[in-house]
Formats: sequence, C-alpha cells, structure tokens
Amino acid sequence: MSQLFPVKVKHTIPSPFSSADVKEFAIGEDGMDYAVKSGQIAACEALCYKAFAACSIAVPQNAILEMLDGSTAFGSRIIIDKSYDVASPAEKLQWFRDCGAIMSSICGLDHMLANEDRHQNNFLYLTGLNDRKTCMAIDFSRALLYRGWPLAEIWTFPNHTTNMVIAKKNIGTWDVAAATQSLLTLSSIKKTTWESWVNDLPTGWLDVSERTKLIDWWDSGEFQSRIQKCMIAVQ
Repeated sequence: MSQLFPVKVKHTIPSPFSSADVKEFAIGEDGMDYAVKSGQIAACEALCYKAFAACSIAVPQNAILEMLDGSTAFGSRIIIDKSYDVASPAEKLQWFRDCGAIMSSICGLDHMLANEDRHQNNFLYLTGLNDRKTCMAIDFSRALLYRGWPLAEIWTFPNHTTNMVIAKKNIGTWDVAAATQSLLTLSSIKKTTWESWVNDLPTGWLDVSERTKLIDWWDSGEFQSRIQKCMIAVQ
C-alpha cells in the first residue's frame, strides 16, 4: 500500500453500527478515527480502494493499522458529514441525480471487482463547495474473494449492486458512458501495478495461493472476457 510504517492504534471502541464486517473503530496515533477490518476482508478493501482511486473515484483516506495486539488491519478514515442524513426525500433524490455519473462509475467498477453490496448506504455522501452534492465509494467487504474463485459474475443474480443499477435506471440517473469509462480505465492499469498492490498487502491478509490467483488473473484472457461482459451488463 506504499505505506512505510503502519499507524499504531492508541484506542479502540466497539462499532456503534450493526455492521457484519466492521466490529470496531480505532483511534490512531495520527489522531484520526478509522473503521477497522482485518484478514481477507482487509485485503479486499485495500485492493479496491487502490483500484477505485486509480480510476479517479474518490475513496476515504486509509491506512494499514497496527492494532493493540500487534496484528495489522485495514483502516478507513471516518468522515462525518450529516447533510445527507437530514435531507428530505426530495433532496436525497436530487443527490442521486447530481451524483449520477459518479455513482454509475462506482457501480461499473463494482461489476468488475465482484462487489455485490453497493446499496444506498454504501456511498459516503458529502456536501462540497457551493453546496455541491457529491459522494465517495466505501465498503468493499463483499468484493473480490468474498465468494471465492473465480470471481462471481454479480450481474447474473439479484444483489444490492444490481438492484442499485436497476433503481438508478428507473429514476433516470444511470449514466452508461460513465460506467463504461470506469471499466476502460480499470482495464488500462498495468499488471505490474496491480501485482505491486497485491504484494504490498501484509502477510496475514492473504495466503500465497490467493495472491497468485489475483496476480495471474489481471490482464489475462479471463480478465479481458470479464471486462467485455461487464461492458454489456452496464448498458
């Protein structure tokens, strides 16, 4: 993850949310708050954060954390912006319209990286300059290796991500061009870059066979075939 040293955790608290994958929050020695994930889920999070950021899709700042017991975990910086929470239904609908291209780009990459859990609460909604409505991509616990190997073709069965795409199409906020462009950008990432991301993961997050599968897959015939299938799926 191109991080020289892990951020040491000074204190942890149980997660206040009923999340199946985030059991605790951490306060780092850098003074920042993090949502904590470990093991294979941490690997999925780290790789997806890297891939999305490389495709110019915003994700929260993140870090490898050194937990109190000496283990390492993935930490996603907690960002507090309650403007969406207090918005009226009409205002939330407008948020979806304003963020149509961004959300479509996110869902496009979700298809490729097998993230089946892109529901309404797995966007981080933010108010920017001039009251501009925007969002970030968060939560990749159900991506990549979640269903094992080969990667699940999520467009072939009902799930939160495909339901999100259907909902966006129904309200007229689905942007085919944005979703397609995100896939093209992802496919242009060199295998050497992807391999470096995989190899940078802490040793306890993925075993050797899983790393090998992920590295060999990138830019393979299977990879290229999946890109083409995703292009059709996001139309």
